[in-house]
Amino acid sequence: MTPGKVNGRIKVRCQIFGGTLNSSSKFLHELHCLQRDHAALRLELERIKRAYHARKYDQNQPRVARGNPDGGQWTSDDAQPSIQPIFYDPRRLAIRKAIESGLALYTWLSARSGADKQAVITFDAREFRSDGGGEVDLDDVKLLDRDKVDAACPRLDEVQKRTDLAAEVVGRTRGHLPPAEFGTAVHTNLKRQIDGLNDPDFRAEVSYLKNREETYGRKDSIRIDVLEKVSDGTVCVYDIKTGQRGLSLARTTEIATNVFKAYPATQRILVSEIRPRSR
Repeated sequence: MTPGKVNGRIKVRCQIFGGTLNSSSKFLHELHCLQRDHAALRLELERIKRAYHARKYDQNQPRVARGNPDGGQWTSDDAQPSIQPIFYDPRRLAIRKAIESGLALYTWLSARSGADKQAVITFDAREFRSDGGGEVDLDDVKLLDRDKVDAACPRLDEVQKRTDLAAEVVGRTRGHLPPAEFGTAVHTNLKRQIDGLNDPDFRAEVSYLKNREETYGRKDSIRIDVLEKVSDGTVCVYDIKTGQRGLSLARTTEIATNVFKAYPATQRILVSEIRPRSR
């Protein structure tokens, strides 16, 4: 995890070791380091939010008219305007830093998911907008017993089985494919399976990966987000992956945009990574 800070207060110092884990002490060091940094950034974010809401300002206060050199800035009703800076929202950077630390922890935990454990990351999406604007805020990151995740997201096991089936079919019918083509073929097969169910509460949304960080190496590579509407305001997202990239801030925004296109009233998003269990 790269060093960083929020408002000069919290410094991220985690140094994650490369290679294969070979000792329990190394395992615990990495886990505790990521948890500590994430917790510190979350505390800093809460402090910034409290300070933000404590500020006294009037949203209806008049502003200098457009066309004026000070246009858009707050003013007063006095004959001699008192110019004040436009109110700056300091939460955005803090939210992004907290999400980045949570994503680092989630990626680390996802690499340790298995038959009995599943990494889950939860986002508060109440301030996100269907046009892709606004911010998602990270609520929690955990490695849970798989049955607990299944209780929150009832179609988890079905999505895993359908993903395994897609990988098996592609491997059997297409032979050995390069990673990019294999991933696209698996995602396409899975989408056909889910689209065939014609269930409005269980959908497969395509993400076209356009940025260099996420691409598998082909301009037509795709990733599938399987969306399960669990209850009013809550959506489970199964992030189907065949490559090695972790969940990034850009990818998080992409997932939230897909969710809001399908279910505009979403308030909470639970994301879990699903990979084929065999190829």
